Amino acid sequence: MIREDACNFGLGAPSICVEYHRRLTVALTSSLEDPSARHSNVTFNLLTKQIAHLTDLSNTFLTIREGTNLHIRRQLNYFM
Repeated sequence: MIREDACNFGLGAPSICVEYHRRLTVALTSSLEDPSARHSNVTFNLLTKQIAHLTDLSNTFLTIREGTNLHIRRQLNYFM
């Protein structure tokens, strides 16, 4: 797993954003690898739908903004 260098952010601890994303990744991975076929299938299908939805949103934004992705980058920076 890729983690930011904790020593560069003060107090020798990872940033809250890094820890939050790490825990989300652990939860998603454990859901996808769950021994219950139903649980892993539901997680996989939801993830696939979310990725498809985000792809549609980005295509819509690019169409509205006449091919520039600056607007998308600004929104992604705001939410990250």
